[in-house]
Amino acid sequence: MDRRDFFHPGKISKGMEPAKELLEKQLPKPRLQESQLIRFSRKAMGTVFEWTFPFGLPDIHNLANKSFDLIDHLEGLLSAYQPTSEVCRINRDGPLGNWQTLSEPLWQLCTHSKKLWLQTTGAFDPTMGSLIQAWGFLRGPFRVPIQTEIDSILNNAGMQRIEYHPTQRQIKHHGSEANWNFGAIGKGFAIDYAAKWLSSRLPNASFLLHSGRSSIYSKGDSPSEELGWVVQVNHPLSGESMAKLRLKDGALGTSATTYKKFEVAGKTYGHVLDPRSGYPSNGLDSATVFAPDSATADALSTAVFVSGMELAEKLTMDNPSLGFLLLEKTKGERPIVLGAMKDILVPIE
Repeated sequence: MDRRDFFHPGKISKGMEPAKELLEKQLPKPRLQESQLIRFSRKAMGTVFEWTFPFGLPDIHNLANKSFDLIDHLEGLLSAYQPTSEVCRINRDGPLGNWQTLSEPLWQLCTHSKKLWLQTTGAFDPTMGSLIQAWGFLRGPFRVPIQTEIDSILNNAGMQRIEYHPTQRQIKHHGSEANWNFGAIGKGFAIDYAAKWLSSRLPNASFLLHSGRSSIYSKGDSPSEELGWVVQVNHPLSGESMAKLRLKDGALGTSATTYKKFEVAGKTYGHVLDPRSGYPSNGLDSATVFAPDSATADALSTAVFVSGMELAEKLTMDNPSLGFLLLEKTKGERPIVLGAMKDILVPIE
């Protein structure tokens, strides 16, 4: 997934780059002082990860750097671009039919992915890396695969072709085209991993973590008079503010095709692929999900983006802790708000 520029949690100091604004005050309350917040960033997983903390936390520079080191370590495990990564290894060796022993982080991600695959009835499926490659969305060039190529991938990939051995932390591929790609969940998983690590060392501290401003997690309250952290969600096409949300101890993930798409014979193809049909989704302009953790928010935003309103309504009924902000095509500029998203929406004054 190419996730950028949808969440704008505002400015936190005067000297920040325009593309990295955090905590812009949208409510009629005093603006945050530059001395109240400290921010750290590092490039990883094809984007920029940024952490924001209240100023004055003990040893925060060292802790921030160590948490970024965890992100780098995860990228070395999960990357579909690095030939030496663990994911690339199991993609090479998995189709041979042997059991593949996974590291603890990758095992956690694979088991969580299976739960989300079941929850979304297959709309989220991270074993469709071969499909992503066929369309040229991994390394290019962009192309429209022929139907027989798509059919072959769909018949030989999918989570239903992965066997799990829980006591041994192993998986086995039963499909020659089952090819893992965690682009729709990896960055959120990395944020959760860092948030858990930071919380164990700063149990009483609040913070805001995000990657590429399309995956974001907050803990506690911002160091101002408001509760939580105010996050602005932008329209995927106009870039204008679409909604403002008050995020506390939860996560947001968003999916859209604003940045990676191509046109053939007058038809536009976006990079968010439906793993059930093999073709790009065309039902929504964007899907933003509120969830307890970033991995779930990211994965469900992809699943709902390809499935649309019906899946969002089902997920809302099944799990009241989830919320959705959906922008339908040809339905105007106002998003549809479902579930727990209503509870964190900041009223427009």
